[in-house]
Amino acid sequence: MEGLSQVIWSMDYPALEGQVLSRWELMHLASRHVKVVLERQGADEMLAGYVARYFAPYLFDEIAGAGRKRHGLSLRELVGSCREVHRAYGRRAYQGLFRHLAPKSLSLRRFRNLSASSRVYSREFTRLNPGHPEELEKGPFEDRLTNLLYFDFAKGILPMLLKFGDALSMAFSVESRLPFLDHRLVEYVFSLPAHYKLQGSYSKGILREAMAGVIPEQIRRRTDKVGFRTPLARWIGECMEDGVRPLLLSKRCRERGIFEVDKIERLLTQQARGEAHAEYSIFRWVSVELWFRLFLDGERVPVARPAAALL
Repeated sequence: MEGLSQVIWSMDYPALEGQVLSRWELMHLASRHVKVVLERQGADEMLAGYVARYFAPYLFDEIAGAGRKRHGLSLRELVGSCREVHRAYGRRAYQGLFRHLAPKSLSLRRFRNLSASSRVYSREFTRLNPGHPEELEKGPFEDRLTNLLYFDFAKGILPMLLKFGDALSMAFSVESRLPFLDHRLVEYVFSLPAHYKLQGSYSKGILREAMAGVIPEQIRRRTDKVGFRTPLARWIGECMEDGVRPLLLSKRCRERGIFEVDKIERLLTQQARGEAHAEYSIFRWVSVELWFRLFLDGERVPVARPAAALL
C-alpha cells in the first residue's frame, strides 16, 4: 500500500480513480527525461470526446430539433449512430439516457446508491454528507449537449483531472502545460454550434478537420477511444489478503464510523470469488482509509518510489 499512500500524500485527498496510479508512473518516467510536458486536458470536455457520456443529450437535441435544424441528421442516420454507440460502449451509453429521462427530483447520488457497492457508508456519515445532485439541465446555452460540456468543463470532470494532474506532475517536479485551455480557444469552441463537436457517433469534428494533413489519416479518423486503462481488478486481487482486507477490516477502520465494515467484508469475499465487480468502489474505500491514516492518524509519509507495485 506504500505506493498508493505516496500518491494520496501528494494529492492531499483520497484517490477517486485508478488512473492516478498510471499517471504517477507516467510522471515518474517523464521526469527522467524532461521537465515540461504538453497535455491535451480539456479537449474531451470541450469537443465531446466522451461519446458514451455525450451521445444522450446530443440525441435528445437532434430529436427536439428535427425538421428545423440545418445540420441535423436524418432518422436513418440517427438510428445508425445509436447502433454504433451501443456496439462500442454498451450499457455505459444508457447512463446518459437515464440522466435525461429521470425526474429532476431523482438525483444522480440516489441513482448511484442503487448499487450494493455504494451502500457501505454508515448512516451517520451519510447524514453528514448528503451529497448534491448535478444540475445538468441548467446552463447558459440553448442545447443540452453544450450545457453538459460546459458543466463538465467548469465544475465536473475537468477540475478533478486538473487537480490531481497538477499534484502528481509536481510530485516529480514536472511542469504540465495545457494548450487546449488557452482562454481564447475555450471561448471560441464554446461559441460553435454543437454539430462541430459531435455528429452522430463522430466526436471532435472540428479538431479532426483542423488536423487534416497534419497527422496520419488512420489516427485522425479513429473513432474508438482508449483512456488510461488501469488493471484495478488484478491489482486488488493480488493484494486482497495481505493489504486490502487487513486495512478495511481493521479495528481502526471500524471505529471511524464511516463504513459498515460487515458489508465491506461480504463484498470483499464476493470480489475474491469473482462474484462481484466492485474494484472501483474498493479502491475508493482503501484510499479513504489511507487518507485518514496519513492526515489524521499521523502515520509516516512513505518514501516516493515508482508505481511498479502501487497497491
